Amino acid sequence: MRKQSRRDFIKKAASGASALYSGISLTGWSSGTKKHPNVIIVLTDDQGYRDLGCHGNDKIRTPSFDGFYEENIRLTNF
Repeated sequence: MRKQSRRDFIKKAASGASALYSGISLTGWSSGTKKHPNVIIVLTDDQGYRDLGCHGNDKIRTPSFDGFYEENIRLTNF
């Protein structure tokens, strides 16, 4: 198995994000207006599931991520 370089990973991630945005734009996913949806993709490095306060960590404070968690959708089965 060939080891993937950081550059290859970034290219694939960018093309995947672009494809996701294109798919959302083409389906007309909006609230009945012609405005484009706001899509933010947050990628973190070396983060475990319980490293955020919203997932039960009581030692590390993550108020910004906790706010995102409460106000937005979570894609858990993709």
